[in-house]
Amino acid sequence: MAQMNASGFESEADVQGFSRPENGIYHCLISDVDRSCEKTDAIIVPLEVLAGTVDGQRGRKFQHRMRLADDGSYKETHLRFALAVGLIVPGEQKDLPLEAWDAIRGRQVVVSVENNTSEKDGKTYTNVTNYGMDVWGVHHPGVADVRKDATAAAMVPKPGTAPVSAPPAQAPTPPQAPSAPNAAAPEAMDGNQWKGLLD
Repeated sequence: MAQMNASGFESEADVQGFSRPENGIYHCLISDVDRSCEKTDAIIVPLEVLAGTVDGQRGRKFQHRMRLADDGSYKETHLRFALAVGLIVPGEQKDLPLEAWDAIRGRQVVVSVENNTSEKDGKTYTNVTNYGMDVWGVHHPGVADVRKDATAAAMVPKPGTAPVSAPPAQAPTPPQAPSAPNAAAPEAMDGNQWKGLLD
């Protein structure tokens, strides 16, 4: 039997085929990254809305394109995004090949977006505002009031803390009596089950 999932929706009006989000500020999951520059001279980052300033947008998707300079070098939009997702830290200087952007898959970011209709082709595009610069880390004080998915945001380390990669350790349990022969060992929670908590 097929299942249906209406979590994150407040009414039927919120169901619009996971189209682009309305104008607003959103906590997003980075679902992938295309740094091949085959179709365009840009790093393309698909984003999926987790929560934000406009209700009913969870699950909507759009792409953030960060165009490279004519000589193939990074621009300030790349630097801002890299800082927001922890690809580089303030004060650091390092070589950052395009392959390094693969590490941002699964990370989270907060972005301000607006939809604009192109005069050239008449299509509507979702763009990060301020020429791609309105990007923040999940815990940045400037976006403290933006609604976030609490479970997902808890997985993002706050600046100056260690990354969170697994559930917090529990207090040790007292030793138990030996188990009976052929007793099955308890099952541990694997990474896929942990990931499922965020879906």
